Amino acid sequence: MNQHNFETQDRVINVRVNQILQEGAIELEAAASLLPPNRNGFPLSKHSLTQLIIRGRRGVKLRGISVGGRLMTSRAAIFEYVSQETEAALAGIRGASGPKSGARLRRLEVAGAR
Repeated sequence: MNQHNFETQDRVINVRVNQILQEGAIELEAAASLLPPNRNGFPLSKHSLTQLIIRGRRGVKLRGISVGGRLMTSRAAIFEYVSQETEAALAGIRGASGPKSGARLRRLEVAGAR
């Protein structure tokens, strides 16, 4: 990676940090209490939100920053995530007739070849 890419990455990271801090950074425990419980009725855990920051879901990630080794997010970032994730879920429902996985796609291809 050249110097230009590092500078661009640093700029993006600085913008993200500034956004979260200006929006009012909150710890993940507090952020979890802002969201409804999961399907089984259990409250979301700090670990669940950590996974949403690191991996995301349906191609959508929760914005977060690390401050002193602790991950933090903001109410605005949660609202943004919920909005984007809902749109992604609805898009998945609308396109539900299509293949769900690579394995299913291969089975459909094999069945079509017969």
